[in-house]
Amino acid sequence: DADTYTRLDRSVLETGTVQDKELDLTIKNDIRRIVRSIRFPISGSDGEIVGVGVGVVAEEVTETKMMERALRDSEERFRRIFEDTGVASALGELDGPMHLVNSAMCKMFGYSEPELLAMSLLNITHPDDRDGSIRRRSRMLAGNAKPYHVEKRYIRKDGETIWAFCSFAPVHDAEGKLLYIVRQFQDITERKKA
Repeated sequence: DADTYTRLDRSVLETGTVQDKELDLTIKNDIRRIVRSIRFPISGSDGEIVGVGVGVVAEEVTETKMMERALRDSEERFRRIFEDTGVASALGELDGPMHLVNSAMCKMFGYSEPELLAMSLLNITHPDDRDGSIRRRSRMLAGNAKPYHVEKRYIRKDGETIWAFCSFAPVHDAEGKLLYIVRQFQDITERKKA
């Protein structure tokens, strides 16, 4: 890692500017550490940079960075699974708009992602199936948030009515508070017609 330090020192001395970098370093016994190094020039009373010295303040941030990386990796895995599953899926609050929809859902219902995110599923639920949806939603809001499946109709953006087999799965926090609902849809229109 000496080359890294030498390069940063030279940059500080040549430009007179502070270098704030995160360095992935190897210390004794091949242990890896991530260190935030703030390197700054030391000036004399006349304001000129003196000698070849560079002041260094270092703070070890290995654990924080490792947690950030793990969180980023976990979020990316979730996004890939969510998007690549091929099953129309949405994530959102029980009583409100969706926060996340995948491309399979956009294709199934004919809306763009921003359009779906701006509406509630009730907006595209077939009028004859809205009362049942409202009753199920009320039961979940009353504390009966358990997974359930239902077949119901929706109106696509082009006006076509489609049937869907829907799975609704609540996700709770550690204290049991309802966080959001995972919704998945399978188009069963052709089966219904048959």
